[in-house]
Amino acid sequence: ILRSLNIFIYDKTALWGYHFPLEGYLHSVFVALLFVVIIAGIYEAIYYLRMWKRTTLEAESLRAENLQTELDLLTVQLNPHFLFNAFGSLSSLIDEDPLRAKVFLEQLSAVYRYLLQSNDNSLTTLREELEFIGSYAALLKTRFGDGLAVSIQIRKEEHYEYLMPALTIQLFLENAVKHNVVVQTRPLQVLIYTDEEANLVVENNLQKKTSTAYSSRRGLFNVIAKYKILTEQSIDIEETGEYFRVA
Repeated sequence: ILRSLNIFIYDKTALWGYHFPLEGYLHSVFVALLFVVIIAGIYEAIYYLRMWKRTTLEAESLRAENLQTELDLLTVQLNPHFLFNAFGSLSSLIDEDPLRAKVFLEQLSAVYRYLLQSNDNSLTTLREELEFIGSYAALLKTRFGDGLAVSIQIRKEEHYEYLMPALTIQLFLENAVKHNVVVQTRPLQVLIYTDEEANLVVENNLQKKTSTAYSSRRGLFNVIAKYKILTEQSIDIEETGEYFRVA
């Protein structure tokens, strides 16, 4: 359009003696479009090359994080401490309450089934994750009794179908139990909910142990890295003297 207007002005004003017949109009516009195509082609080629490099790097980063997650999952599955507590609780329940022992065994099976499935699927729905958390929390409550309270409050039904990295909530629940006092006189309260902006929040009251087990925080860093790759956003971690919250 600009080129045609430029030629029209030259033609009608006879500036510098230029006159453009129809063929001159078409030829001049064709040359202008040719330059536009060349420049735009170079620009788009550079843009898509950059995007391809970025996508490749993100895919490699996500692949590395997935491999680390699989390694962590294997560690969890073969964790002798977890198995020792689980089978110890099961052994006690068999003698004391066979019916509860059966329920406990079903929950333990559900936990390990989910762990095995998570090796194949890096992402899961919030609904599936919470079903797993129900079984996992039930195993913990068998051990801690009223010392542990887990509450789930999902604001909207559609949030249940949102995707998330598998075992994210389990990590924060496990860390809450690991680093805080869990007794009936001072219950550890874990709240899992979604807010108005559809953020998933895991929050627990803070009552730190005087001496805590060593933690490399590798699991937390793994979750942070995954969310950074998948959403290009960082997760929000907040700790006060009263609570620890991850969104």
